[in-house]
Amino acid sequence: MSYILSTTSFVEVLKLPILVDHYLEHDESFLEFMVHHYGGHEKDDDWDRDMQLPFMTGSALMIFAFNIPVSHMAPKPVSALIDPDSRRIMDDSHFSSNYLSDVFQPPKSC
Repeated sequence: MSYILSTTSFVEVLKLPILVDHYLEHDESFLEFMVHHYGGHEKDDDWDRDMQLPFMTGSALMIFAFNIPVSHMAPKPVSALIDPDSRRIMDDSHFSSNYLSDVFQPPKSC
């Protein structure tokens, strides 16, 4: 079973000053600026400048993939946990151990 993790490149965070500078160049509210630039706008006079903004290019992802063998994740079948004669659960790994309960006792006077 494969799991894929995606993380944003730190380069996109470094582009935040460009976002602020470009916002100050426009005579719009911040919401209008964001909708104009990140809402799928067409090419305009400052297209090259727009492409310098964070998250405008698709090359900002690093992908890591790793595999976990299914045998380590597969649960035990129910028939292996239940004694067919008494219909009781044989696996007591779900219950707490009395070994650790000795640690949590009130102090004793000597």
